[in-house]
Amino acid sequence: MEQEISKVQRKMSDLESVLQQKDVELKASETQRNILEQDLATYITECSSLKRSLEQARMEVSQEDDKALQLLHDIREQSNKLQEIKEQEYHAQLEEMRVSIRQLEENLSAARRRSDLYESELKESRQTSEELKRKAVEYQQKIQKAKEQGKVEMEELLSKLQKTNGEQQVKIEELQEKLAKAVKASTEATELLQNVRQAKERMERDLERLQTKEDSSDSLRRRLRETEDGKKSLENQVKRLEMVERRESKLKDDIQTKSQQIQQMADKIMELEENLRDSQAMAQRMETQLEQKEKLFEDKIKVLETQMKADLAEKDLLESKQSTFEEESRERGKVISDQAATINAMESKMTSLEQRIAELSEANKLAANSSIYTQKNMKAQEEMISELRQQKFYLESQAGKLEAQNAKLEEHLEKLTQQEQTNKSRVLELEARLREIGLEHEEQKLEIKRQVSELTLSLQEREAQISSLQAARHALDSQLQQAKTELEETTAEAEEEITVLRAHRDEIQRKFDALRDSCAVITDLEEQLTQLTQENAELNRQNFYLSKQLDEATDENEERLQLKQDVERLRREVADREMHLNNQKQNIETLKTTCTMLEEQVMELETLNDELMEKERQWENWRSALDEEKNQAERRARDLQRQLDSEKQNRLRAEQRNSESRQAVELAVKEHKAEILVLQQALKDQKLKAEGLSDTLGDLEKKHGMLEMNARSLQQKLETEREMKQRLMDEQAKLQQQLDMQKSHIFRLTQGLQDALDQTDLLKTERTDLEYQLENIQAAYSHEKVKMEGTITQQTKLIDFLQAKVEHPSKKKKGLFGGRRREDLLAALAAQGQTQVPVVPAATPVPLQYSDLKAALDKERARCSELEDALQKTRLELREVQFNKALEHSSSPATPGLARQQLMMSTKSNKSPEHQSSGGLMSSNSSRGRKDNANPEEIRRVTSEKYTRRVKDRIHHNTPHRFTQGLNMRAARCTVCLDTVHFGRQAATCIECHALCHPKCSPYLPATCGVPTEYALHLSEALCREKGSTSGLKDMGGHMRLEGWLKQPRNGKRGQGWERKYVVLDGYKVITFETEPRDESVKPLDEFELCLSDGEVTVHSAVGSSELPNTAKTDVPYVLKLESSPQSTCWPGQTLYLMTSGYSEKQRWVAVLEAIVASSRGAREKAEADAKLLGNSLLKLEGDDRLDINCTLPLTDQIVLVGSEEGLYALNVIKNSLTHIPGLGSVFQIHIIKDHDKLLMIVGDERALCLVEIKKVKQSLSQSHLPTLPEIVPYIFETVKGCHLFASGRIENGPCICAAMPNKVTILRYNDNLNKFCIRKEIETLEPCSCIHFTSYSIIIGTNKFYEIEMKQCVLDEFLDKNDVSLASAVFTGSSHSFPISIVQVSSTPQKEEYLLCFHEIGVFVDAYGRRSRPDDLKWSRLPLTFAFREPYLFVTYFNSLDVIEIQGHAALGPPSLVHLDIPNPRYLGPAISSGAIYLASSYQNKLRVICCKGSLVRESGELQRTGSSRSSPNKRGPPTYNEHISKRLASSPGAQEGPLHREPSTPHRYREGRTEFRRDKSPARPLEREKSPGRPVLDSRRERSPGRFESSGSERDRERTRLHTSSVRTQLTPVNKVRMRHCHVNCVSF
Repeated sequence: MEQEISKVQRKMSDLESVLQQKDVELKASETQRNILEQDLATYITECSSLKRSLEQARMEVSQEDDKALQLLHDIREQSNKLQEIKEQEYHAQLEEMRVSIRQLEENLSAARRRSDLYESELKESRQTSEELKRKAVEYQQKIQKAKEQGKVEMEELLSKLQKTNGEQQVKIEELQEKLAKAVKASTEATELLQNVRQAKERMERDLERLQTKEDSSDSLRRRLRETEDGKKSLENQVKRLEMVERRESKLKDDIQTKSQQIQQMADKIMELEENLRDSQAMAQRMETQLEQKEKLFEDKIKVLETQMKADLAEKDLLESKQSTFEEESRERGKVISDQAATINAMESKMTSLEQRIAELSEANKLAANSSIYTQKNMKAQEEMISELRQQKFYLESQAGKLEAQNAKLEEHLEKLTQQEQTNKSRVLELEARLREIGLEHEEQKLEIKRQVSELTLSLQEREAQISSLQAARHALDSQLQQAKTELEETTAEAEEEITVLRAHRDEIQRKFDALRDSCAVITDLEEQLTQLTQENAELNRQNFYLSKQLDEATDENEERLQLKQDVERLRREVADREMHLNNQKQNIETLKTTCTMLEEQVMELETLNDELMEKERQWENWRSALDEEKNQAERRARDLQRQLDSEKQNRLRAEQRNSESRQAVELAVKEHKAEILVLQQALKDQKLKAEGLSDTLGDLEKKHGMLEMNARSLQQKLETEREMKQRLMDEQAKLQQQLDMQKSHIFRLTQGLQDALDQTDLLKTERTDLEYQLENIQAAYSHEKVKMEGTITQQTKLIDFLQAKVEHPSKKKKGLFGGRRREDLLAALAAQGQTQVPVVPAATPVPLQYSDLKAALDKERARCSELEDALQKTRLELREVQFNKALEHSSSPATPGLARQQLMMSTKSNKSPEHQSSGGLMSSNSSRGRKDNANPEEIRRVTSEKYTRRVKDRIHHNTPHRFTQGLNMRAARCTVCLDTVHFGRQAATCIECHALCHPKCSPYLPATCGVPTEYALHLSEALCREKGSTSGLKDMGGHMRLEGWLKQPRNGKRGQGWERKYVVLDGYKVITFETEPRDESVKPLDEFELCLSDGEVTVHSAVGSSELPNTAKTDVPYVLKLESSPQSTCWPGQTLYLMTSGYSEKQRWVAVLEAIVASSRGAREKAEADAKLLGNSLLKLEGDDRLDINCTLPLTDQIVLVGSEEGLYALNVIKNSLTHIPGLGSVFQIHIIKDHDKLLMIVGDERALCLVEIKKVKQSLSQSHLPTLPEIVPYIFETVKGCHLFASGRIENGPCICAAMPNKVTILRYNDNLNKFCIRKEIETLEPCSCIHFTSYSIIIGTNKFYEIEMKQCVLDEFLDKNDVSLASAVFTGSSHSFPISIVQVSSTPQKEEYLLCFHEIGVFVDAYGRRSRPDDLKWSRLPLTFAFREPYLFVTYFNSLDVIEIQGHAALGPPSLVHLDIPNPRYLGPAISSGAIYLASSYQNKLRVICCKGSLVRESGELQRTGSSRSSPNKRGPPTYNEHISKRLASSPGAQEGPLHREPSTPHRYREGRTEFRRDKSPARPLEREKSPGRPVLDSRRERSPGRFESSGSERDRERTRLHTSSVRTQLTPVNKVRMRHCHVNCVSF
């Protein structure tokens, strides 16, 4: 009964616990549902409010856009109007200028007409002077006659004449001074005319310039200034003309007054012009101030915008923080509510349980008989109660903590809300400031515009005044011209009168001749003569004045000179006339007698005097008329002054009106601004009201949703509570019963489970013990099996021998074994059994006893085991002795391939899986004397026959490879066809042995998977010897010989088919025969020399399909090429194509040919260039310390990051330390993103793209001395995995990444808002991408073709120009099986960017538009693997060599220089720290070396070799150089490429000091990998990560298996600088 009660209680307790859990879960789900419903309601209300706000924002944005468009339209209209006004003003100015130019031209034509008149008058004066000369001659004749008559009278008159002569000289001097003044005036007039012409030309040029140029405001102002300058110059010229006119009009007072008025007007014009200049300067200052203010306001606006952006960003951050804190507070509130609910539930349950416990205790007291049970039950219940109380206390404490946290969060939320409010207020203030500044800016703009308009109006007024003044000036000029014409007329009349007077003088002289005898009136005549001389002087003065006017009117200096000459001539004529006058005076003295005749002439003189008086009266009349004209001119000047005064008054009135209009405009603007402010304030109020209403609406909607949700939740709770109550009442009884049953069942099951676990532990321990025992038994069994097989063979041989002895017993019976010792007998028996030759016994022996036979058998077994151990030791010793002997003595075979082959045959036969029996050794020892006397040829033949027979008997391996196809992550060589397997292309890799080849070549790889490298070579050579009856490798007298049937191009020309030829390799020659040469009479068809003294021979293991037109694509992989390139240009090169029947035959021919070419090349290398590259060796790793390096990247000036399959390392170049950086797996590519200070890498087995901070890397390096380092956790792009190549750059000032995957290219761009790279575009590709290059606006990628991705629209297009016919070979590369490998930017100048597109077979130079930039294509000398470009050097890596080419510019002449280096297995890692250099990894044997290859160093080494001594032929002997010594050691090394016997050729100690060798520290937790069995290589686990990376240890063995001869000879310690300066094409790559 008690047990049943206890069961029921247990069930009840379990049911209660289940119920509690269910209640808790139900409450949690209900709370979650309530929270979700609340969130849903809030989200709905928020969405509606956001929609409303969005609609309002859209409306506001649209209104603002409309306003902005309207403002732009108004601004454009105003600018158009201003431009029209300026154009009208400019046209008006142009018309005025044209009018002024026309007037000037008219003035110039009038001046020319006047000059013509003056010239005509001058001619007339000359004629009159000539007439006067004639008359003077006549007078002289008359005077000579009169001299004879009156010498006495002449003496009396001389005194008088001298006086008159002095007076005339004084007058002449005055006249000369006046003439000088006139000359000066004429020069000034000519200068004025020249200035007028220059001004005219300048104005014409200005007209042309103004017509050609556009009508801009600045140009108009400049032209206005120039025209004003022209006006000034013209006005200055006018002043000068006025001055000249004033000088000329000194004789006339009226003209002086007019000139004074004109001068006053000019002064007024100057004042107006100065005022105009001042106004223009003011306008310019206002414009500059306006521009400065605009710039200041724009700067202020920019600063405020930046502040706005910063505040908005802070606002967004605060909102995000507020949202996060609100979410946290909600979550914590939920947790608090949940825990409070749980506490309440627990309390209610506690009360219910206490009640139940009380009821059960009473029932138990009534039901139970024993007190022990009740006490136990009570204790258990008390313990349960205490536990529940503890739980309650714990939950209450947690609730208190959560409440405290919630309070803190609420305080923080309040702070954030306050900050948000302050930020909002700040934002509002900034917006208000922005608006105020904008309004001020607009006001200032309006003021400046108003000032500009006022200035333009004032300019127009000033220009109108100037035009009116110019018109007045033109009127005055016309009046002046009229006065001049009148003056000219008066001068002409005066000249006419002069001529009349001259005629009268002539008549008087005639009368004097008639009245010689009259002497009474001599005195009167003398007085008349003086009067006449005075009149003559006056007339001369008038003549001089007229000549002065003529000089002033002349245009050129020649006329002025002529006038000067005329003046001088006139002076001479005056002097002559004076002489004539003296003569006349003498004549008059002689004619005193003629006084009577003079009396009659007195009357005539009186009449003449009357006529002169009449003329004076006429002149006075003229003077009065001129005075009247002067008065009229003065009246006109007064009228002009009145007009000017009226214009000034009008101007003042206009300025007053302008000021009044300005004040009215300013008042209107202020009113408008006030209205705008009022409207803005009203708009703000409306916006605030709308926001408040929207907030209240949102709150009401939230409340409504919450109320609806609460009603629904209460309804659901009520229904669920009713249902739960009924369900619980029904299930409680059932569960209580099941609970007791389950508890008992669980107890039984736990006991059974514990027993079963104990049994399984025991079974596991027994299983491990049995497995260990089984392995030990299997090992012992295999060992015993080998031993037993040997003993069985020996026993059978011994039994056969004994049986033979028994069947043919000997006659003599001496002892047990016929008198021999047992050891000798056993040795003889062993020899008998080994040679299997029956020996005729001398006598039949007595049968041995079984015990003796058993003892002998045991002894023989022990001896056999000892001999086996000794045999293994002797094999190793023999191998070492042979290797040392080959190094020490030069008596080894001539060719390294043969030496290696012989040593390989000896060593590999010893390494066969089956061991020779001890009898073999005994037989060899017994027959040693016979073999020593034998012929070496016979020994070689016998050993080779035994060897082939033994190979057939022993090797029966046929394990196929298990290939997987994937992307090749490192360019390499196919092990089948020997062609290149390029980076990023599909490759087939064996899972077990890691052999790599093309997918199409995988079926042709021999089934030697799992066989060690030595055994595979052993098998291949044995099979070659067996099948090589037609083409076999033979050693004929110390040189290599290989022969067989091959195919060559018909008639030696490509494209005409192929024909079979018998090809023989004999030493250093390849000889071609028509048939097989069975005797010496067969003559060869062609010979190809493999060793050139002044050239080089290259062996191409694969040929491009473009070289062999009309050849089937399936036959191209079987073709190899030999190419000879002589250094001298006088001899042409030679090319030989050979087609083999299969891949194995091709591999054999290529290996032998490369070995011979390498041996001939090794003797010609220079040690200086080798030493330079040895000095550049940075890192050397070997053995277990070796890394499989993929890439390098200089981080600082002394630290280089090294990415390898083992992880990321840092190489310190100065401290010579290699440090591991934990946290990253395999690293395939590294790049620095400088903008973000991060490293971009491809990492891990999945080849994921990731970012690592450089700070963390440097921090890890700084903590490298600590025992434990923190691991670096990279940021991995989850969407970019399986990436094999990437590149990064900046496009449109934004960082971008382009990542290549097998079937697509992904472009990522940095998002500033999200602070991460986001996918911009994904482009699917037909072929995997092999190269990527960033330009300033696009990305160029290479797949099956070169494509360009334009980043603005992400459009993909072919990069090469299809319209360029010269690029047809590059555009259609798919048909010629030449695909892109790399792209290089050769020239980075913005004017002309140039790229080099590197295809599989050619290189093409193109520009940024994909058009050819250089006429010649580049062709590679071999099959290229990778390209690297470090300006200006291009590095091209091949299988075992490197080309360094200097890329020249367009201006360079001749082919580019090329330097060839022999480097074993070069691999490009990355750019070096120094410019023009790269890092290379060279792997050979079990070692890896990192080399810094400098382009400048290589060029120097090339120059050294070019200037060095001439190359000697291999047949000439001389003192061996360092490289010859190395090549001989390589040639004579017996296992140059085989297994553990790989050794590095020794180098001089001086070179070893320059290198730095590093060894990685072995961690104690790292187990050492050891070989478990001889000849079985240990597989490297890191190869399984990347099937494409095969150039490490195992892959080298695979390559050596197919390229035995080549790798054995050309694998050198350091690359040898081999310089080949040839006319070749070059290719380059940029990074």
